[in-house]
Amino acid sequence: VRLLYRSVCDQKRVSVPEFRVTLAHAAATSRGADMEQLLNHLLVPKHGQLVPAVSLPSSSLTRDGGNASQNSPSIPGNTRATNISLGTAHRVNRPLNIEKSSQNSKKRPMDAMDSAPPLSGQPIAHMEPLPFANVSGGFMVGRPVLQSVEDFDRDNPWEPKPKLVAVAAPKINMQNKIALHDVCQKLGMVIELDVRETAPHCFAGSIKIGEAACIENKGPFRSKKEAREALAAAALPLMQRVQLDNQQCGKKAVLVRKSIAEHLTCENWVGTLQNYVQAHVRGYVVPDYTVYETKGNKPQFACTVTFPGAPLTPFGSTTELWPSKSEARKAAAREAVLWLRSQGADVRAAQVLPTPACKKRKQTGTPPQVIEADENFTGSTQALTEVDVNAIGSDSLPQRVHNMVALLGFTQPAWDTKPSLPPPGTLARDQSLGGFVDMACVFIAKDAEKEPRLAGRIGEVKNVYGRKKAKEMCCLEVLRVLEGIKQSR
Repeated sequence: VRLLYRSVCDQKRVSVPEFRVTLAHAAATSRGADMEQLLNHLLVPKHGQLVPAVSLPSSSLTRDGGNASQNSPSIPGNTRATNISLGTAHRVNRPLNIEKSSQNSKKRPMDAMDSAPPLSGQPIAHMEPLPFANVSGGFMVGRPVLQSVEDFDRDNPWEPKPKLVAVAAPKINMQNKIALHDVCQKLGMVIELDVRETAPHCFAGSIKIGEAACIENKGPFRSKKEAREALAAAALPLMQRVQLDNQQCGKKAVLVRKSIAEHLTCENWVGTLQNYVQAHVRGYVVPDYTVYETKGNKPQFACTVTFPGAPLTPFGSTTELWPSKSEARKAAAREAVLWLRSQGADVRAAQVLPTPACKKRKQTGTPPQVIEADENFTGSTQALTEVDVNAIGSDSLPQRVHNMVALLGFTQPAWDTKPSLPPPGTLARDQSLGGFVDMACVFIAKDAEKEPRLAGRIGEVKNVYGRKKAKEMCCLEVLRVLEGIKQSR
């Protein structure tokens, strides 16, 4: 009712003296109170007097009683048929033209307004009574009855909260990934595994193994480990099938290679081709071999060879693979030699050199004897007996040089070695740096002053293939010089 009063006064539809609202016993009504009982206490102005609103028809409720049918909001007579409040009905049927009255423009203070007595409780229509409340006449009377702490604890005993146990992640066995790596290593293939995170804790991946397998799985997987195992499990059957096919093809290839290997070992093809090129081509030229190697755990090799006077297409093959570089070179040289013979060239077969033994030979010669030096002899205090320069089978040439130098009382010389540099155009630089060397024996300046024949570079050799062979040739010259010094003494 207060809200209705305030809304009407704020909109200035009627003045305060002309429209008084009293609600003396509205709070004491029971649950079955309806709108008709409330209207009995609602007073509206009529001909200068306040009369109950229920006794008047809806058309006679006006602002000042004279203009009853023009601008006044209507209040229904049968209040049981409507379910809207007075404030709502007044807002719906808002008058269009409202005259302002200067006499009724003053507002009463809120203290002078008729108000309802304070409520002694809340109606049960809006709130159900609680189990611990005292209800008298539909309203709560007095304080609510509270339960003691001991009774509450007894009725509600304490129970610990259940512990949350995390679900254990399933164990992943990486047996498929291990088996896949073993198969790929035997086949000489490289695994390209890509695992990426598509969403939080969701993974997808792809696997590629050469041109044999390319698999992509979007998952999602809970971890990278699970994604790798799933991709390996999908690629393993494909690689096992490839391995089986290669084994069948490998058996046939082994039979073919056995027959070819017999032809490779029956003649020294590499030596035969080198002798022919050095004899018929001007300058120091050797065949040019190009070796190709495959990647993998067990690499295989292919080789091609060219030389001056040969056709533009090199001999050999880049697709025919061999287990070693030497076999690949032999196959390429064999093809070149057979072509030269088919062209009518005089190609003589080179001797097949035996494989040198790796075991160290025992010395069967008599051990050297120590002799006393002469008074005029200077140098080392220890001397050896005579050493035959032409002796064969007793010691190696470098050892014989060592013994002769010690016998004559000189300091052991140094062996000056450097790569061979042939004239431009006669030999490729990589070949010269690979095996051809120049070597000479150099004695110290003190020994050269005592013996002028030891000055300078003794026994110098050039363009010799291999350090061992170059040193043996150099040692022969040094032994001749040392033997001459011995004879002169």
